[in-house]
Amino acid sequence: QVQQTLAGLKKSYNLQKTEQLAQLNQAKQLLDHSQMAYNLMENRMENAKREVARFRDAFNEGIVSEIQLVDREDMAQERQRLYEQTRSDLEQAKLRLTEQESTYERTLRQTEAEIEQAQLRLREQEKSYQGLVEAGKLALLRSEENFKNMEAEISRLEADIAQNKTQIEGLKFQLSQRVIKSPVNGTIFDFPIPGAGSVVQPGMMVAEIAPENSSLSLKAQMTTPESGSLKTGLPVKLKFDAYPYQDYGVLPGEIISISPTTEEVDTPQGPIAAYTLKITLKKDCIDSGNECIPLRPGDTASAEVIVRRRRIIDLIVDPFKQLQKGGIGL
Repeated sequence: QVQQTLAGLKKSYNLQKTEQLAQLNQAKQLLDHSQMAYNLMENRMENAKREVARFRDAFNEGIVSEIQLVDREDMAQERQRLYEQTRSDLEQAKLRLTEQESTYERTLRQTEAEIEQAQLRLREQEKSYQGLVEAGKLALLRSEENFKNMEAEISRLEADIAQNKTQIEGLKFQLSQRVIKSPVNGTIFDFPIPGAGSVVQPGMMVAEIAPENSSLSLKAQMTTPESGSLKTGLPVKLKFDAYPYQDYGVLPGEIISISPTTEEVDTPQGPIAAYTLKITLKKDCIDSGNECIPLRPGDTASAEVIVRRRRIIDLIVDPFKQLQKGGIGL
């Protein structure tokens, strides 16, 4: 093994030497190129300065315009900038060459020292071959022991993985129990949950959804004093808040369900008991000139329930009938 190491070091030494020499030559070429570029830009800058001085004299004499003078000054400034850049590149090239020379010498010294150390180890191992054989046997025993330890560690890790998979499945199941999925696609128009952190009881409504492509219906409340004549099938006049009835008129509807019990509703006069009505709309849009504006889930409206219809003649005759009954009674 030491012989292989020594051979590898010698091969590496030759490769590194070749590589470092190539880099060193490249750095020298870069320095030469930078020096040439620097000299060229220095000459161009001096020429530009002389050109500016010549044009300034000509400008003072009225021979050239100020624009021509400014152009020459701009050109001189640009060449000054390029000169500074090439000077910086030259300094960088010198620095790189110095670093490459230092790296080259350091690499050679280090590799030569490693080769010398390898040769010394080879001589020592040749003298103590038997000791190395015994050490190899001991290393083999240690490797076998390490192998057994690795097998035990693999078994432990596999058990941990299986346990983690079980925990993940359990957590996925728990997560599925905390996700509420709507049975239909649609639009949420009532979400009574106050906000994050609220506690939901079994059977509690968490959202009310208008199914997609279904006809619209209106949810309304009617207080108990006004609910004596309520029944399903009664016609309803709907006035939508977004569409003033003076301009858009009213939309006809019909009561299709009435809640069996009342619920408390907050009003400006305080909480009162009210029945919940579900009203179906005769159509899902409201007329506006030559078009019918589609209604949207969530639009608000007021509902007027028509509890009965009477003829106009009855409205005229009934007071006289009541008066007649009152007169007979007297």
